[in-house]
Amino acid sequence: MNCHNVYPDWCNTCAIGCHANWTWGNKDIYADNHTRPLNNESIIADIIKYYKNAIIMQKQIVDKQLREDTICWSPPKPDFVKLNIDGSCGKDNYSGCGGVIRDSRGNWICGFCKFLGTCNAFMVEAWEVFTGLNLTLTRSYTKVIVNMDAKRVRDAIMQKDNHDYTSLALIRQIHLLMAKLDVVILEYTFWEANVIADDFAKTTRVWQNGFCIFKDLPKHIANLILKDSLGLATSRVVAV
Repeated sequence: MNCHNVYPDWCNTCAIGCHANWTWGNKDIYADNHTRPLNNESIIADIIKYYKNAIIMQKQIVDKQLREDTICWSPPKPDFVKLNIDGSCGKDNYSGCGGVIRDSRGNWICGFCKFLGTCNAFMVEAWEVFTGLNLTLTRSYTKVIVNMDAKRVRDAIMQKDNHDYTSLALIRQIHLLMAKLDVVILEYTFWEANVIADDFAKTTRVWQNGFCIFKDLPKHIANLILKDSLGLATSRVVAV
């Protein structure tokens, strides 16, 4: 008899059927008051159906939740500048923030880093926004797209979330800065599109060097600037 003709899904049928019969056989020997089911074939068919449905559902969940994407820095619209900002908190509880401002062609305008001492993560992220926007304003730019990887702070600034009262004074200062600018767009971005700001934040945390403004492009990040300008992307598995 050709089992594939009778049971098209022969691999699953064989595996699940053998397991079911092994389980029932053990219960016949060791279990008290066990009665082997009469409709064995129907039960095995149901188990196979449940198994196949579970595999399909699992695949749908995985396909829906995760995908591989390419992440890269993108220039802002004409007449805008882009402010990339990031913060860093170390195991020693010291923290810092940093950022970079570039024009719509990806040209360097300036960068900054600021040592913050001991600071919680939320306050670090709030300070990076305040410092970056303040520097943008002092450079006479009034239309800015802010790229940041701090969703909590972005939501707090946009009044989509509430945080502890120690944070609110700084959030209010950020709102005052935003009111002086014509357009401020806060965007979430992945680390791969924010590596220069990340570099500045980590550097100032280690150096503990107060507040520094980089009017000229630092040599050690020249390759990163070139990579961003060329639109070179990095692969990342992201949630959908």
